[in-house]
Amino acid sequence: MREQELAVQRAREEARAIAAEQLSSSTKAREERRAVQATNNARSVAVGLDDETRALLTRTRGQLEVTLRRVLEGRRIPPSEIEDVWRTHEARVAALAAGELDEVELREQLVSLIQLYRRSFELNRPGDELPLAQLDATFMSMPTKTGHALAEGERRELLTAIYETYDAQDLSAIDRNYFKRLAVAKLIREHEAAPGEQVDLPDAPTQPPEPKRPDQQLPDTLPAADDDAPELTGGQAPLPSLDGM
Repeated sequence: MREQELAVQRAREEARAIAAEQLSSSTKAREERRAVQATNNARSVAVGLDDETRALLTRTRGQLEVTLRRVLEGRRIPPSEIEDVWRTHEARVAALAAGELDEVELREQLVSLIQLYRRSFELNRPGDELPLAQLDATFMSMPTKTGHALAEGERRELLTAIYETYDAQDLSAIDRNYFKRLAVAKLIREHEAAPGEQVDLPDAPTQPPEPKRPDQQLPDTLPAADDDAPELTGGQAPLPSLDGM
């Protein structure tokens, strides 16, 4: 197979792997979360916990909700899972208002959720939170690392492979867009040149030198040197590279 065909196949496989891993973690977390929220006696959460967790238990419900939101937004969690977290939490708040749940228990459940999602999902990586349209445009135009040159058609083929992979899966619209973002961000991290790194850029068009006219004469004398101009020495540092990002 051609190198580009292998790259497309690898992009499809990695796209499927990203979704499979995230959905598996989401399923496990959802089962554990529902087990926590199903009980009316979560106060054992305070037994044998570290200092950080004990500190969480001193916070108000509002403070814990803010912390949980930051945890959910800062990790690689499918949007449908985040929506379900808040939907079930709202049901617990309604149970509190109806007298079916007490405030301490609800706070302890929030602490359990914060712990659960911190350990179940990894932090976002660079680019994960950017809009898909921006990631697409970046991948199509960015300079690539030396040895990783990608023509415009090759770049579009890789993106199309990723998009088609997720379009063929049974995913909600928000999760489908989310997984596309993760996969394209991964492509960018793999191929984009770091600042100051040698890059592969499209070849600039060249123009043939202008032919010398028969009547063109060289000047009799060269212009006088500027006495104030600094003299170049052998030890002078070279000019900075004009390589792209």
